[in-house]
Amino acid sequence: MKVLKQIFLFLITFTVTLLICEMFFRTSYVAMVSSSDFYNDIGRGNRSGLTYVYFNEGFGIGKYNEYRYLGEAVPPEKDPNTLRIALLGDSYIESFQVFERHYFGNIIEEELAGRIPNKKIEVLNFGRSGFDIGDVYAYHNTFVQKFDPDFVVYILSNDDLSPKNPDPLLPKVRMINDSLTINFDFDAGQIAAFEYSKFFIHNFTIFQIMNSVRKKAAKTPILPILFQKCYDWLKPESVEKKSSDKKSFQLDPITKIIFEKLDQERVIVVNSDYEKFPGEILGICLERNLKFIDLSAILNSYLVSGQDLNYWKATGRRGHWNHKGHIVIGKFLSDRFHRMIKGPE
Repeated sequence: MKVLKQIFLFLITFTVTLLICEMFFRTSYVAMVSSSDFYNDIGRGNRSGLTYVYFNEGFGIGKYNEYRYLGEAVPPEKDPNTLRIALLGDSYIESFQVFERHYFGNIIEEELAGRIPNKKIEVLNFGRSGFDIGDVYAYHNTFVQKFDPDFVVYILSNDDLSPKNPDPLLPKVRMINDSLTINFDFDAGQIAAFEYSKFFIHNFTIFQIMNSVRKKAAKTPILPILFQKCYDWLKPESVEKKSSDKKSFQLDPITKIIFEKLDQERVIVVNSDYEKFPGEILGICLERNLKFIDLSAILNSYLVSGQDLNYWKATGRRGHWNHKGHIVIGKFLSDRFHRMIKGPE
């Protein structure tokens, strides 16, 4: 009887402790519930109406709007006098490291509004973490086009130029008989597993923490997880690869067809990398007269001058664009966009 009483007290104490931790995590935003859901039209996507707080190399607070993208809710219907620009890409475009008022897309919107006063300017943030060229193309053609953008901006780095398809719950771009199709044939088991866990990771931060730990442990060695920064002191010095050892770029057939299908009038391709795009990609852009902007020169010019646009002084970490980076890139892109749009001064 005494043993049963002890077990009962332990379970009560354990449950109360978990509830207190859950309340603390939820109210302090030290941790978040899952920000993704599954939709028939786009696969895994953002949860509409969810407020997020992210502590990373920077610090960001915002909300997914009712239309499942970031920023102010702008409906698909567009006023005739509106110039709408859709930004697509990975976590650099999401920009969870800054507040919305510091976001480079908002800077573009403000700058263009001042230069094209007879138009209502809308710059929409369709960035998604981990997206590559295949994901961006599929998202553009299945979701973003519903918002009738005048210009669609593909912001890509060299790592984004080949489709990797890591997420089983995202539509895949496939090539069939030299033409592209967007495949929504998701694995039923993957959908069932997500739906089974959704109640827990959508409503309890502790379960989301456990899920995140599980995913990280699956792709990261245990020692770096346990020791974190101390691991850098313990691990043997790595030998830097010589430039001649770098793997040469192999143009994926799907990437080639995607670039060949892009609309020359409405799509703008932006290289967000410190290195230039491979010659094969630049050749297609030139041959097809695609609108193309290269950020590598301006990023490197600031780096050489001692201003690393990816370094965060507050956290001592290098990562996504910092506040200065958003200002520089926002103003640079707004100037280039204005030249391409050729709106009245």
